Amino acid sequence: MKVEYMEPFVQAARSVIEGLVGCSARPGAIGLAGSTFTSGTTNLAAIVSGELSGDVMYSMSGETAERLASAISGTQVRAFGRSMGHGLSQLGVLLAEQTRRTLDEHGYVCEVGRPIVFQAMNVEFSVAEPALSVPVETEIGQLNVSVAVRNGQ
Repeated sequence: MKVEYMEPFVQAARSVIEGLVGCSARPGAIGLAGSTFTSGTTNLAAIVSGELSGDVMYSMSGETAERLASAISGTQVRAFGRSMGHGLSQLGVLLAEQTRRTLDEHGYVCEVGRPIVFQAMNVEFSVAEPALSVPVETEIGQLNVSVAVRNGQ
């Protein structure tokens, strides 16, 4: 995977988080996650298709997920359930929409599927293309953005 493909995904995640929470979101160092990598405890996964194709996963701790879901819903969320699932689904839609717009601004015409939300510990994912990962640090916790895309043409 080309490093240049990573920027629109990180930029979109920063934009969505900063807009929802009202705090700065700072990307960390890019790393190679590989063709097989382990998820966080709370995850959103989506398929990318078009000029770029592959997978994107947003992973976070349970605490970060609770804080994000609380910010989205406007109420305190304490456990994975209907309220958290709904809040994280809304987050997934916002991430997908903003990522699609940002990819378009970078010259890549793509669709980003509606992410699925799941909670599990140490789930291993296999992807066709080696994934790159960037942690995005915020006041409410860290969101890891892992992307495994290739030129879909």
